[in-house]
Amino acid sequence: MLVFFSILIIIISALFFLIGYSYFHNRAEDLLMRSLTGKIEKIRDKEEYKKIQGKYSILMGIFFLTFPITVYLVKSLNINPNFLYLWLFLFAFTIVLNAIQVRKFY
Repeated sequence: MLVFFSILIIIISALFFLIGYSYFHNRAEDLLMRSLTGKIEKIRDKEEYKKIQGKYSILMGIFFLTFPITVYLVKSLNINPNFLYLWLFLFAFTIVLNAIQVRKFY
């Protein structure tokens, strides 16, 4: 079961890297700049917005890529499993930081 979740997380990581690459190189702008709320049309500086979202996507890709490695190290080196709660804190911090950075574009 752990192997399945590790593979799934690595696939999610690859998707985040592809999204980050797309943001940085202006690929699939219509697909990436879509929103259900309709606020995308109100963005003041789309280039800077795409740059920040690209960095965020790459960072999330790195997080999702290193998480299975950390789980493996915790299991193999008998490190305290509570160490994995650090990832939850990092994810929450990254999401809140991105929300604050993106807010200035509306």
